[in-house]
Amino acid sequence: MKKCIITLIFISIFLTVTNCWADDIDDVIISNKEFQMKKSFNLQNGINVCIHSVNPINISAFVSEILDSSDMSVEKIKSKFDENRIKNFSDEEIILSLKNPNNELDNTASGVTLLEQIIWWNNSNDYNYYWYAILSCHAADMFTYIISGSYHIYKYDSYYNTLDYLWTANTGAIGTWTLYGETSYKAFAGLGASSSNKADIVMNFYNGYSN
Repeated sequence: MKKCIITLIFISIFLTVTNCWADDIDDVIISNKEFQMKKSFNLQNGINVCIHSVNPINISAFVSEILDSSDMSVEKIKSKFDENRIKNFSDEEIILSLKNPNNELDNTASGVTLLEQIIWWNNSNDYNYYWYAILSCHAADMFTYIISGSYHIYKYDSYYNTLDYLWTANTGAIGTWTLYGETSYKAFAGLGASSSNKADIVMNFYNGYSN
């Protein structure tokens, strides 16, 4: 099922894309990138951390003051990673995935819980090169800041079988997109629209219940 949906999105959006190949990152992010470094580990509070970087980085500097913290929320962990990144390698292209171990809610309860947060710093794509992220969940949102160039931005929801072109985001643009409803595969995608494009992207995937 998942592979069929991924294929559908790929064919529908990127039919004209050339010279691209997919690197499957934790079965969520798909990109025509070769990441030279991948590290995955669990924090004391159980949160799973997965780091990808196009170039090798000093992982000790990136995880400084984070590994031994058992009471940090996902948002605080992300902020600390970002602080370390800016201090040590602000120009590197890095993906940080934070998976919440406590992502199941009792069906008799009401509320929303975070499944996974993905932060992609300095996402870089040439013209007609792409990225997308897909996960089965109740809701998802994406925040995008275009550093340079422009991107064609898309969203997809398998429940409605809808692939929507949102807009072309240009340099300096800050965009927010939300998907919600029944449990389904929800996805966001970006396609480079200029010769050289760069963006910071944050994506969140949630589950929720109401009684």
